Amino acid sequence: MDNKPVKTTAPEKIGVNQTPESSVGATAAQAGYAYQLNVSVLAALRLLLITKSATRITLEPANEEDLEAELAPAEPGLVTPKATLAGGYKLIVQVKSRAGEPWSIEDFERLLNHGERRTPAKHHLDDLNTHYLLVTNADAKGVARRLLVSDFEENPDPLEFPPSLEKILPNKPEGRVAIWGGLTEQLIEFQIKEILSDLLRIPHSRILQCCERLREESLRRMRGSSPGVWERDDLLATIRDHGGFLASAAELAAF
Repeated sequence: MDNKPVKTTAPEKIGVNQTPESSVGATAAQAGYAYQLNVSVLAALRLLLITKSATRITLEPANEEDLEAELAPAEPGLVTPKATLAGGYKLIVQVKSRAGEPWSIEDFERLLNHGERRTPAKHHLDDLNTHYLLVTNADAKGVARRLLVSDFEENPDPLEFPPSLEKILPNKPEGRVAIWGGLTEQLIEFQIKEILSDLLRIPHSRILQCCERLREESLRRMRGSSPGVWERDDLLATIRDHGGFLASAAELAAF
């Protein structure tokens, strides 16, 4: 994978003149940021071009403070992207790369509650038309497994909602809170390349170039001072620039 987008400015500054322990943290922060970029690319491809359930997604800006925050294990990843999907509900995606133990329900509660520079994730769910999804490379364990899904638009069974979460999410959260666990970097790359090759018909010789361009487009929107909007037409233009085109409706439905 080409890590060019995450070798600029902030990630390098994190690692300057640090102890070996903090340097390890800086490396983890860079990896987490790269993971977030790739999740954003996958979300754009699936929601804008494959399911066509949204016409745009919004990526929250990521600055140096956000990258430094990744050094603290308890700090949540950015809440990004956001999209209004077919059916009129808003999807909020929080991305968190995690090493070690799977997510327990207590870990997940702390994540929903946590927030200093940004609004805690739980407050997004005060709106009954908002759904929340944690995308993570780690698995879930125990009661938290009731929230597992395998796509951006899949909803968990409302009847299986963990009762303990109702204490911090009082506004009918059942079916609106999910965890896409076990989505490793390798699986993301596989899904992105499968979409580019099989559904968007990009020549194999240009797939890596297209992946790099998509990460650059994601990074550019996250580097702004305000939320960056990624629209369907912009994404299609990038695909066409690399020799691709959108598959037929029947092929998309089969996928």
